[in-house]
Amino acid sequence: MGRKWRSSLRKKFKKLGRDVENLINAIKGDKFWYAIEGNKSLIYVVALTRARTFSEGNYWARCTGIGRVKVKKEIRKLVRRYRILLVDLNKRVATKVLTWKAFKKAISANLHPDYMPNYLNVKRIRKIIREVETLRKR
Repeated sequence: MGRKWRSSLRKKFKKLGRDVENLINAIKGDKFWYAIEGNKSLIYVVALTRARTFSEGNYWARCTGIGRVKVKKEIRKLVRRYRILLVDLNKRVATKVLTWKAFKKAISANLHPDYMPNYLNVKRIRKIIREVETLRKR
């Protein structure tokens, strides 16, 4: 990959500001993040392609960290470049899709993946975090 993808990414995500650089560094560094501390079976990765490739009876997408992953049929149409995928390493299957901002909020709130729907954006995550906090107060 050359410089062109970086400049197109900056143009696409102007609203993110400095977070664009974090996303670029995650892609360049081939990063992944553990979803639950101490449990290495669920990770977050950055999607590099859409899930259009059909092979061996499944749809596949390229991502950082582990290369190619299978994508569940329910979320196949939601997978886009630069979105975050929650991947089950035991099956190598992407189970959930998050936007970058939603991912940052989920990490900072230490949100367990079981509380998440298949697709998560900022609006939905705020609602989920409020619900989880009220449950924790009880």
